[in-house]
Amino acid sequence: MELSAYLEEAAGRPFSYDGNDCLLGFVGGWVQAVTGQDRAAPYRGRYRTELGCLRLVRREGGVEAIMRRALDGFPEVKKPEAGDVGCVLVPTDHGPVPIGGIYAGSRWAGLTAKGVLFAPFTALAIWRLHG
Repeated sequence: MELSAYLEEAAGRPFSYDGNDCLLGFVGGWVQAVTGQDRAAPYRGRYRTELGCLRLVRREGGVEAIMRRALDGFPEVKKPEAGDVGCVLVPTDHGPVPIGGIYAGSRWAGLTAKGVLFAPFTALAIWRLHG
């Protein structure tokens, strides 16, 4: 699937903690579209609310730790290219929060409760899905 088509489709789906959040639906869906592998499967159905998500993330060591486990085997890179996925920091009223993002070429795309946001987010870790 082409990245622009995926991002457009993702922007049309409402955010929800029962399958369409930054990790499961957004990044997990992109990884599956590109590779055919559902790397988010171990986490699907394990929460349905914001509190449940926060508890799972805390138990699993944080968003970056979850992504590292889910993306094990994909090369980690320093400079993103279009289609790469990463753990990025999104500014909030309470300080930066890590979420899963997809690099859209010149900016990161991240799914939040407010929809898909495009910004030059700071990346904590970046993985390349293609060779």
